[in-house]
Amino acid sequence: MSSSDAKSHAVFLDRDGTIMHDPDYCSDPKQVHIFGNVPAALRRLKTKGYKLIIITNQSGIGRGFFTLEQYRAVEAEVLRQLGDDLIDATYFCPDTPEQASQCRKPAPGMILQAARDHHVDLAGSLKERSRPTW
Repeated sequence: MSSSDAKSHAVFLDRDGTIMHDPDYCSDPKQVHIFGNVPAALRRLKTKGYKLIIITNQSGIGRGFFTLEQYRAVEAEVLRQLGDDLIDATYFCPDTPEQASQCRKPAPGMILQAARDHHVDLAGSLKERSRPTW
């Protein structure tokens, strides 16, 4: 396998309640408050060679609580507060819990898509299993 074929490792992170406070259906960038130690912790993972990928259920879109544009504005603020070039990608699922969904966690759709898009070795990657204490 050549170095261009080598797969990378990633850490898959939830957004709300994991890297930022969860204001329930966050629709306004003013509601974004990153937990204090998160940027430093993510930088440590980045220096170890991990790609950092956010995967987040956003049923507020599917429920009509906020728009895709509002989601994108919140996402931009999250990335701004975390710092430049820290997060490699973000994936979101707008499906509601009542919908049959391949992307809504705990379904693996977002992780599988990210692995394809970013050439990730899932066996050597990490997925957040419970809410960490930053």
